[in-house]
Amino acid sequence: MIQLPKTYNNKPLLFAWTYNDAKGEALGVVGRYQVEGSKKDVVPFFRRRGADWTPGIDANPRPLFGLDRLAAHDKAKAVFIVEGEPCATALQSIGLCAVTSLGGSQAAKKADWTPLNGFGAVYILPDNDEPGERWWPCLLCLTLSADR
Repeated sequence: MIQLPKTYNNKPLLFAWTYNDAKGEALGVVGRYQVEGSKKDVVPFFRRRGADWTPGIDANPRPLFGLDRLAAHDKAKAVFIVEGEPCATALQSIGLCAVTSLGGSQAAKKADWTPLNGFGAVYILPDNDEPGERWWPCLLCLTLSADR
């Protein structure tokens, strides 16, 4: 397991989500750092240029959160694309297959959506806010162009 710093920018670590490859091997971890009432810092920790786990990611395209679950999922069953690791984790906890892109609504274009190829039903569930309203049409174009 990747150990994240307990604080970042003087904010405590509240949550962490591990990004795994299709085989279940850790690719990196995203940590959420926040002091109550302050803006959150969501920081990816990935291996960059052969170095140890450091803040940031230089993978292009970026991996999806939930690749290990997606690889084990029946292609005849539905997959849900959500905005953020907390939403994906919530759906996964009730037995659904859910994925998200690193960086939320601002970074959908940076993700590798090709692992969704071959799935018959993919549902996009954006957040109910302005970034979510901008995110889902972009995401729809990206997933449709992935030659599903």
